[in-house]
Amino acid sequence: LTTTLSLFAASQPLASSKPESSDVWIGLDLNQCLTNASAIPPPNLLAQQDTARAVIEAYNAWNIDDIMAYRSPDCKHRVLPASMNRTAKTNAEYRAYLSEIMHLYSNFTVEVEEEIHDATKHTCIIHARSTA
Repeated sequence: LTTTLSLFAASQPLASSKPESSDVWIGLDLNQCLTNASAIPPPNLLAQQDTARAVIEAYNAWNIDDIMAYRSPDCKHRVLPASMNRTAKTNAEYRAYLSEIMHLYSNFTVEVEEEIHDATKHTCIIHARSTA
């Protein structure tokens, strides 16, 4: 079984192969979704890459608390493209959604195809594929 967990779509084409239904797009705006940060840290590409990989590891662990650990209190889960008319989910709504679907998937695995980082803007786009 393959699934799509679309969190963010890139505004430019990535070098990866043709998109498939198992594609996962994860956009991390680390300015807005830093937990317990009293100030925006200076650009640090290595730390940002570590955080992005930790987010992927949280999904691979398929554990709600691990997934939610990287989200700020006001973080929203968005499914794109917007033409799908899917409402953004608050943390509470996303946690409830995960609680409903997690038992449907076993061996959920995300494999990163490509990462694009901008350490100065604290942003990252990850193109990945998921299987379960």
